Amino acid sequence: MANEGLLLAGSVKFGKTVGSNIWYPAGETDKLEIQPQSDTKSMTSKAEGSYGQSVNAVALPKEIKISVVLKEVNRKNIVRAFLGTDTDINVVAGSSAGDFILEHGSELALPHKKLLTVAIKATFASVVTGIVVNNNALNWQAVNGGIAGNDITVALVDPGANDSALSIVVTDKAIVINLATDSGGVITSTALEVLTAAMADNNVTALINVTNKDTSNGSGLLTANAATNLTSGSAGFVEGTDYLVNKRDGIIIIPETSTIPDGSVQPIIYTYAAYKGFKIDGATKPSITVPIKLNGVNLAKDNTPVEVMIHKVMLSPSKGVDLMSSDYVTLEFEGVAQLVEGEVSPFSYTEIEV
Repeated sequence: MANEGLLLAGSVKFGKTVGSNIWYPAGETDKLEIQPQSDTKSMTSKAEGSYGQSVNAVALPKEIKISVVLKEVNRKNIVRAFLGTDTDINVVAGSSAGDFILEHGSELALPHKKLLTVAIKATFASVVTGIVVNNNALNWQAVNGGIAGNDITVALVDPGANDSALSIVVTDKAIVINLATDSGGVITSTALEVLTAAMADNNVTALINVTNKDTSNGSGLLTANAATNLTSGSAGFVEGTDYLVNKRDGIIIIPETSTIPDGSVQPIIYTYAAYKGFKIDGATKPSITVPIKLNGVNLAKDNTPVEVMIHKVMLSPSKGVDLMSSDYVTLEFEGVAQLVEGEVSPFSYTEIEV
């Protein structure tokens, strides 16, 4: 009879819950150790000639220790190692503005990652059409601060035709508002109607915001206005000199040599790309309780199929996660196998003949 050995190759999986048929592969696993234990109680003799010898003994079962070492550091395994809870991150592209304290030699972490543009103390280009006392004054302001807003134009056009409907055409940075007319060709569009239509047009709102100017209530009729550039957009402090930007991480760096007044509050306008990811809030639970399964083959026994089932394990990390390790990080866990109702033992080992 050939000598037999045990050398398993296979995949370790974690169950979704105890008793579940849903399993998640743990990935590359360096260790899955099962250690049944017992505690021996011994009666020792004090008789002459046999003093100190055991005359009776009984072995009492103890808890079964489980050890797991994972080499695959994926999202689910990191959640387990941090005893945490994970949530998805799904940020759509957009822009933001706010006032921030800036100090020399420091970094400012913005609320968003994947930055596209950043302007500090930039001003928004704008233009006003109409007259406030006529209640038809509108303020057209670029959504992004800086000199690029000065390239945007706004035109209020009299179509010169009867019964024309209000319409909007945006070409590159040119916004054309074709005003509505009645049966006699007279303009009927009010400032409020144009404001509402403009703010409902995604092509317009990608460039500008439209509001009533000061106390103008928008009830007045508009008049034609030739294409007019927004003005007064300025770049503010100089990127690369007064501040540096880590666009990936959403960080602004203020060097010691910056001309930005140290400790001052400055308006910052920035845009950012869409991005996805996940976040793990660590230490939100004291342990994880899951079933563990190994499916594989015994290489030392002609690739005999093997299944190891641990019905319920309460695990916790046995080693910290070194986030600055110079080698690949492994995730190490220890725990105790528990008996599940309906099962005769806490774990089982099964071989299937080929």
